[in-house]
Amino acid sequence: MTLKKKLAMGALSATLGMSLVGAGTWAAFNDIEEVSASVAAGTLDLVVDEYDGPVNFNVSNLKPGDTMTRYIKLDNAGSLAIKDVLLSIDSIDFTDYLPEGGDPDTYGQNSAEEYLSQFKVTLLKTGIEGAKEEIISSSEEITLADIYKATNPSIKDEGAITKLSGAVAGYWVEGRVNLASMAQNQYTGLPVDPDDFDAVELSIEFVEYSERDDRGVEEQNKYQGDTVDVTFTLEARQWDGQEVTDRDMDESGYVETNEEANNGDGF
Repeated sequence: MTLKKKLAMGALSATLGMSLVGAGTWAAFNDIEEVSASVAAGTLDLVVDEYDGPVNFNVSNLKPGDTMTRYIKLDNAGSLAIKDVLLSIDSIDFTDYLPEGGDPDTYGQNSAEEYLSQFKVTLLKTGIEGAKEEIISSSEEITLADIYKATNPSIKDEGAITKLSGAVAGYWVEGRVNLASMAQNQYTGLPVDPDDFDAVELSIEFVEYSERDDRGVEEQNKYQGDTVDVTFTLEARQWDGQEVTDRDMDESGYVETNEEANNGDGF
Protein backbone atom coordinates (compact mmCIF):
# COMPACT_ATOMS: atom_id res chain seq x y z
CA MET A 1 0.00 0.00 0.00
CA THR A 2 1.32 3.46 -0.86
CA LEU A 3 0.53 6.87 0.67
CA LYS A 4 0.98 9.96 -1.59
CA LYS A 5 1.21 13.54 -0.21
CA LYS A 6 0.11 16.46 -2.43
CA LEU A 7 1.76 19.94 -2.31
CA ALA A 8 -0.16 23.23 -2.73
CA MET A 9 0.05 24.94 -6.16
CA GLY A 10 1.33 28.17 -4.55
CA ALA A 11 4.77 26.62 -4.16
CA LEU A 12 5.16 26.35 -7.93
CA SER A 13 3.80 29.74 -9.08
CA ALA A 14 7.08 31.70 -8.58
CA THR A 15 8.96 29.60 -11.12
CA LEU A 16 6.21 29.15 -13.65
CA GLY A 17 7.65 31.81 -16.05
CA MET A 18 11.07 30.19 -16.15
CA SER A 19 9.57 26.90 -17.03
CA LEU A 20 7.92 28.43 -20.09
CA VAL A 21 11.17 30.06 -21.33
CA GLY A 22 13.20 26.96 -21.01
CA ALA A 23 12.54 24.00 -23.20
CA GLY A 24 12.84 21.48 -20.40
CA THR A 25 10.11 19.91 -18.28
CA TRP A 26 9.53 20.62 -14.63
CA ALA A 27 7.86 18.43 -12.10
CA ALA A 28 5.91 19.56 -9.07
CA PHE A 29 7.38 18.77 -5.69
CA ASN A 30 6.62 15.21 -4.75
CA ASP A 31 7.01 13.04 -1.69
CA ILE A 32 6.03 9.38 -1.75
CA GLU A 33 5.79 7.41 1.45
CA GLU A 34 5.08 3.70 1.75
CA VAL A 35 3.30 1.74 4.42
CA SER A 36 4.22 -1.94 4.33
CA ALA A 37 1.82 -4.73 5.26
CA SER A 38 2.92 -8.26 6.10
CA VAL A 39 0.15 -10.71 6.90
CA ALA A 40 0.99 -14.23 8.04
CA ALA A 41 -1.62 -16.81 8.98
CA GLY A 42 -1.28 -18.92 12.10
CA THR A 43 -1.40 -22.71 12.09
CA LEU A 44 -4.12 -25.04 13.31
CA ASP A 45 -2.51 -28.40 14.08
CA LEU A 46 -4.26 -31.16 16.04
CA VAL A 47 -2.01 -34.03 17.14
CA VAL A 48 -3.66 -37.38 17.91
CA ASP A 49 -1.15 -39.48 19.81
CA GLU A 50 -0.74 -42.38 22.20
CA TYR A 51 -1.41 -41.62 25.85
CA ASP A 52 -1.30 -45.03 27.51
CA GLY A 53 -0.85 -47.76 24.91
CA PRO A 54 -1.89 -47.95 21.25
CA VAL A 55 -4.45 -45.59 19.73
CA ASN A 56 -6.11 -47.83 17.13
CA PHE A 57 -8.42 -50.79 17.75
CA ASN A 58 -6.68 -53.43 15.68
CA VAL A 59 -8.29 -56.38 17.45
CA SER A 60 -9.45 -59.76 16.18
CA ASN A 61 -10.86 -63.01 17.62
CA LEU A 62 -13.29 -61.18 19.89
CA LYS A 63 -16.19 -62.77 21.70
CA PRO A 64 -19.33 -61.31 23.32
CA GLY A 65 -18.49 -59.84 26.73
CA ASP A 66 -15.03 -58.57 25.70
CA THR A 67 -14.15 -54.89 26.28
CA MET A 68 -11.40 -52.87 24.59
CA THR A 69 -10.14 -49.52 25.92
CA ARG A 70 -7.86 -46.97 24.27
CA TYR A 71 -6.42 -43.74 25.66
CA ILE A 72 -6.01 -41.01 23.08
CA LYS A 73 -4.02 -37.83 23.58
CA LEU A 74 -5.36 -34.71 21.87
CA ASP A 75 -2.70 -32.02 21.69
CA ASN A 76 -2.26 -28.68 19.95
CA ALA A 77 0.97 -28.33 17.97
CA GLY A 78 -0.08 -25.18 16.14
CA SER A 79 -0.04 -21.48 16.97
CA LEU A 80 -3.82 -21.02 17.12
CA ALA A 81 -6.08 -22.13 19.96
CA ILE A 82 -8.45 -24.96 19.03
CA LYS A 83 -12.09 -24.33 19.90
CA ASP A 84 -13.37 -27.91 19.65
CA VAL A 85 -12.53 -31.35 18.28
CA LEU A 86 -15.55 -32.97 16.64
CA LEU A 87 -15.83 -36.75 16.29
CA SER A 88 -17.79 -38.55 13.59
CA ILE A 89 -17.75 -41.92 11.86
CA ASP A 90 -17.47 -41.06 8.19
CA SER A 91 -16.76 -44.49 6.74
CA ILE A 92 -16.92 -48.20 7.53
CA ASP A 93 -15.90 -51.34 5.66
CA PHE A 94 -18.00 -54.36 6.67
CA THR A 95 -17.63 -58.01 5.75
CA ASP A 96 -20.35 -60.51 6.62
CA TYR A 97 -18.42 -63.74 7.10
CA LEU A 98 -19.17 -66.65 4.82
CA PRO A 99 -17.24 -69.90 5.30
CA GLU A 100 -15.37 -70.92 2.18
CA GLY A 101 -17.67 -73.17 0.23
CA GLY A 102 -20.14 -73.05 3.08
CA ASP A 103 -23.82 -72.31 3.38
CA PRO A 104 -24.76 -68.64 4.11
CA ASP A 105 -27.08 -69.97 6.81
CA THR A 106 -24.21 -71.61 8.69
CA TYR A 107 -23.83 -68.54 10.87
CA GLY A 108 -26.63 -66.33 9.56
CA GLN A 109 -26.57 -63.12 7.57
CA ASN A 110 -26.67 -59.60 8.97
CA SER A 111 -26.00 -56.03 7.92
CA ALA A 112 -23.20 -53.66 8.89
CA GLU A 113 -25.50 -51.65 11.14
CA GLU A 114 -26.70 -54.80 12.91
CA TYR A 115 -23.09 -55.77 13.58
CA LEU A 116 -22.14 -52.28 14.79
CA SER A 117 -25.09 -52.37 17.19
CA GLN A 118 -23.31 -55.16 19.08
CA PHE A 119 -20.61 -52.76 20.31
CA LYS A 120 -21.43 -50.40 23.19
CA VAL A 121 -19.36 -47.23 23.60
CA THR A 122 -18.34 -45.28 26.69
CA LEU A 123 -16.34 -42.09 26.46
CA LEU A 124 -14.50 -40.16 29.18
CA LYS A 125 -12.17 -37.17 28.94
CA THR A 126 -9.64 -35.67 31.31
CA GLY A 127 -7.26 -32.74 30.96
CA ILE A 128 -4.52 -31.05 32.94
CA GLU A 129 -7.14 -28.66 34.31
CA GLY A 130 -8.19 -31.57 36.51
CA ALA A 131 -11.79 -32.04 35.47
CA LYS A 132 -12.89 -35.53 34.49
CA GLU A 133 -15.73 -35.15 32.05
CA GLU A 134 -18.05 -38.03 31.19
CA ILE A 135 -19.24 -37.65 27.63
CA ILE A 136 -20.96 -41.01 27.08
CA SER A 137 -21.74 -43.16 30.12
CA SER A 138 -22.24 -46.92 29.96
CA SER A 139 -25.83 -46.51 31.16
CA GLU A 140 -26.75 -44.62 27.99
CA GLU A 141 -26.40 -47.80 25.89
CA ILE A 142 -24.83 -45.94 22.97
CA THR A 143 -23.46 -48.23 20.27
CA LEU A 144 -21.12 -47.79 17.31
CA ALA A 145 -24.23 -48.05 15.14
CA ASP A 146 -25.79 -45.06 16.92
CA ILE A 147 -22.68 -42.93 16.40
CA TYR A 148 -22.36 -44.04 12.78
CA LYS A 149 -25.97 -43.33 11.88
CA ALA A 150 -26.08 -40.02 13.76
CA THR A 151 -22.79 -38.48 12.63
CA ASN A 152 -22.20 -39.88 9.15
CA PRO A 153 -23.00 -36.99 6.80
CA SER A 154 -24.66 -39.26 4.24
CA ILE A 155 -27.04 -40.85 6.77
CA LYS A 156 -28.08 -38.44 9.55
CA ASP A 157 -30.69 -40.83 10.96
CA GLU A 158 -33.12 -38.78 13.07
CA GLY A 159 -33.69 -41.54 15.63
CA ALA A 160 -29.96 -42.02 16.16
CA ILE A 161 -29.42 -38.26 16.36
CA THR A 162 -32.06 -37.94 19.07
CA LYS A 163 -30.56 -40.81 21.07
CA LEU A 164 -26.92 -39.70 20.77
CA SER A 165 -27.48 -35.97 21.22
CA GLY A 166 -29.57 -36.65 24.32
CA ALA A 167 -26.83 -38.84 25.77
CA VAL A 168 -23.91 -36.46 25.20
CA ALA A 169 -25.92 -33.28 25.99
CA GLY A 170 -23.67 -30.22 25.68
CA TYR A 171 -21.01 -32.20 23.83
CA TRP A 172 -23.30 -32.44 20.81
CA VAL A 173 -21.98 -29.73 18.49
CA GLU A 174 -23.28 -29.26 14.96
CA GLY A 175 -24.12 -32.91 14.45
CA ARG A 176 -20.97 -34.38 15.99
CA VAL A 177 -19.47 -35.18 19.41
CA ASN A 178 -17.00 -32.66 20.85
CA LEU A 179 -14.02 -34.37 22.52
CA ALA A 180 -12.22 -31.22 23.68
CA SER A 181 -12.68 -29.65 27.09
CA MET A 182 -15.81 -27.59 27.62
CA ALA A 183 -14.73 -26.29 31.03
CA GLN A 184 -15.65 -22.60 31.15
CA ASN A 185 -12.19 -21.26 31.87
CA GLN A 186 -8.88 -20.64 30.12
CA TYR A 187 -8.59 -24.36 29.30
CA THR A 188 -11.68 -24.52 27.07
CA GLY A 189 -10.89 -26.47 23.92
CA LEU A 190 -7.16 -26.93 23.30
CA PRO A 191 -5.40 -23.60 23.88
CA VAL A 192 -1.76 -22.94 23.10
CA ASP A 193 -1.51 -20.59 26.09
CA PRO A 194 -1.79 -22.05 28.65
CA ASP A 195 -0.34 -25.24 27.21
CA ASP A 196 -2.98 -27.95 27.49
CA PHE A 197 -3.80 -31.40 26.20
CA ASP A 198 -6.80 -33.65 26.73
CA ALA A 199 -6.75 -37.41 27.26
CA VAL A 200 -9.77 -39.28 25.91
CA GLU A 201 -10.68 -42.73 27.22
CA LEU A 202 -12.67 -44.68 24.65
CA SER A 203 -14.07 -48.10 25.58
CA ILE A 204 -15.89 -50.46 23.23
CA GLU A 205 -17.70 -53.49 24.65
CA PHE A 206 -18.89 -56.44 22.58
CA VAL A 207 -22.25 -56.82 24.31
CA GLU A 208 -23.31 -60.23 25.53
CA TYR A 209 -26.89 -61.44 25.71
CA SER A 210 -28.72 -64.71 25.28
CA GLU A 211 -31.58 -65.02 22.83
CA ARG A 212 -32.13 -68.47 21.32
CA ASP A 213 -34.37 -69.77 18.59
CA ASP A 214 -36.57 -72.86 18.87
CA ARG A 215 -33.55 -75.08 18.23
CA GLY A 216 -31.55 -73.43 21.01
CA VAL A 217 -29.21 -71.58 18.64
CA GLU A 218 -27.94 -68.27 20.01
CA GLU A 219 -28.90 -65.24 17.92
CA GLN A 220 -25.41 -63.78 18.27
CA ASN A 221 -23.98 -66.77 16.40
CA LYS A 222 -24.65 -64.89 13.15
CA TYR A 223 -21.89 -62.43 14.03
CA GLN A 224 -19.18 -65.08 14.16
CA GLY A 225 -16.33 -64.25 11.77
CA ASP A 226 -17.73 -60.83 10.82
CA THR A 227 -15.33 -57.89 10.52
CA VAL A 228 -15.71 -54.14 10.29
CA ASP A 229 -13.16 -51.37 9.81
CA VAL A 230 -14.40 -48.17 11.39
CA THR A 231 -12.80 -44.80 10.64
CA PHE A 232 -13.29 -42.15 13.31
CA THR A 233 -12.80 -38.63 11.96
CA LEU A 234 -11.62 -35.89 14.35
CA GLU A 235 -11.97 -32.31 13.10
CA ALA A 236 -10.29 -29.51 15.04
CA ARG A 237 -11.77 -26.04 14.55
CA GLN A 238 -10.54 -22.54 15.31
CA TRP A 239 -12.28 -19.95 17.47
CA ASP A 240 -14.33 -17.23 15.79
CA GLY A 241 -12.46 -14.28 14.34
CA GLN A 242 -11.75 -11.26 16.50
CA GLU A 243 -11.08 -7.56 15.99
CA VAL A 244 -7.31 -7.41 16.44
CA THR A 245 -6.04 -4.40 18.39
CA ASP A 246 -2.62 -3.36 19.67
CA ARG A 247 -3.41 -5.00 23.00
CA ASP A 248 -3.67 -8.38 21.25
CA MET A 249 -0.19 -8.22 19.73
CA ASP A 250 3.40 -8.25 20.94
CA GLU A 251 6.04 -5.81 19.72
CA SER A 252 6.67 -7.81 16.54
CA GLY A 253 2.97 -7.83 15.60
CA TYR A 254 2.34 -11.45 16.61
CA VAL A 255 -1.28 -11.87 17.76
CA GLU A 256 -0.77 -13.43 21.17
CA THR A 257 -4.45 -13.66 22.08
CA ASN A 258 -5.08 -16.10 19.23
CA GLU A 259 -3.22 -18.65 21.35
CA GLU A 260 -5.87 -18.36 24.06
CA ALA A 261 -9.34 -19.81 24.58
CA ASN A 262 -12.53 -17.95 23.80
CA ASN A 263 -11.05 -16.00 20.90
CA GLY A 264 -8.58 -14.26 23.21
CA ASP A 265 -11.32 -12.59 25.25
CA GLY A 266 -10.44 -14.56 28.39
CA PHE A 267 -12.75 -15.46 31.28
